Amino acid sequence: MAKLKGICKNIDGCDLAADKVEQEAEKSNFVCSECGKPLTQVGGAKPTNGGNGGGPNKMLLIIIVAVVLIGGGAGAWFGGLFDGSSEPEPQATEPIDTIVVAVDSAKVVTDSAKVVTDSAKVVTDSAKVVTDSVKPEPKPVGPKFSWGKYSGPATGFGGELKVTRQHSIDLGNTRGEVIDVYPGDVIKNTKITNGKLVQGILIRTDGTQKPFTIGI
Repeated sequence: MAKLKGICKNIDGCDLAADKVEQEAEKSNFVCSECGKPLTQVGGAKPTNGGNGGGPNKMLLIIIVAVVLIGGGAGAWFGGLFDGSSEPEPQATEPIDTIVVAVDSAKVVTDSAKVVTDSAKVVTDSAKVVTDSVKPEPKPVGPKFSWGKYSGPATGFGGELKVTRQHSIDLGNTRGEVIDVYPGDVIKNTKITNGKLVQGILIRTDGTQKPFTIGI
């Protein structure tokens, strides 16, 4: 009977296993010569109970599986043949043209909205231009006084000065005359030079009037 080569795996209890010494033993008694433990075959097919891993049974199983698979495919083919249809039914497809048209329509709507927005912007800008063009020019500011409020031409000629607090107007003559004015009094027909009152008609709250000229 042929001998097989193997090594012992009983490293803890066998010196031959620790040194990995290859041993030859009969297939029917494939054990370590030192410790008697089964050997692990090296350099060839491992010994098995069937010699080839149950070859005939395994081959038979493969043949059965192949027949089942081939038979299933053939049955499906013949079934389609006897049904009167040898080609697969056509699959439904999406209306591509309709989708493209819908996308283009949405784009047109978007562009139209953009045009409307741009038109509204143009109208807004035009309105702004019109508003800027009709914007009134600022009126000239007339003379200002700490004791009264002036209204009238910016030149100070022919305006009106309403007295807001008591004030003494120095007439600037040799007699040293002054005119005391009080809130509610009004000086009309004013003449103002370099921001200073030089002439006017004082109208009291009781209606009395007094023309005056400063410096005379």
